[in-house]
Amino acid sequence: MKTFLALLLFAFTSITQAQTIIHLNEKTAPDSLENIKVEKLAGDSLVSSFLIWIKVGIAAHFHVNHSEHVMMLEGEGTLTMNGKHYELKKGDMVFIPKGTVHSFANTTDVPAKILSIQAPQFDGTDRHFPPSADTPTGY
Repeated sequence: MKTFLALLLFAFTSITQAQTIIHLNEKTAPDSLENIKVEKLAGDSLVSSFLIWIKVGIAAHFHVNHSEHVMMLEGEGTLTMNGKHYELKKGDMVFIPKGTVHSFANTTDVPAKILSIQAPQFDGTDRHFPPSADTPTGY
């Protein structure tokens, strides 16, 4: 009986922690976007997901304690990782290991729409700038 109750509790906990389905294709950039808009989608202590719109770019930075997956949902741009440039377009995904200096420059007239999944949970404090990096705007 104890095993059954434990399984029932586990199943209930798993179900109650499920998130609502998020329709990313229905989310659009704000009309008054100066550079960056970040919308937290979901997360727990192990992972965070964000939808990010970038009109111009994100300055070079790195994360000491977490890694990041980035997927380009709309737009195009140049991702720079540790000094090497990569052209991204809709549908491209990149893994950015912790400690990797990275930046992004939008190369179109429309905001880039990016899904960012970061692990462990990202609260904004694990963003560090190399000495040569400009101060970022927004993100």
